[in-house]
Amino acid sequence: LCLLDRCCTVIDPTTSRFLQCWDIIIAVLLAFTALAAPFETAFLKPRMDALFVVDRIVDALFFVDMLLQFFIAYPDPARLTHLVRTPRRIVRHYLQGWFWVDFL
Repeated sequence: LCLLDRCCTVIDPTTSRFLQCWDIIIAVLLAFTALAAPFETAFLKPRMDALFVVDRIVDALFFVDMLLQFFIAYPDPARLTHLVRTPRRIVRHYLQGWFWVDFL
């Protein structure tokens, strides 16, 4: 993990235009999944068609989002006006928090 502190770029969520756009994309994908998954399960037979490919692309983007979370600074609980930018702490914070929810 010491190497982690030296080699990784930390993303500042307050200034990153990329992250703002990414969050919108993920929100749209979550809405799509919330609507499409129950419909597919209830009314469609499993097939290898275009919808299957779209679903796998959505899955891949959610996986990329999980990886991205390991590089995003988060508010310091001790000083809420500051961000934690230490890669080791960011990784630990994500693994102890939302990682398992995202993984499942």
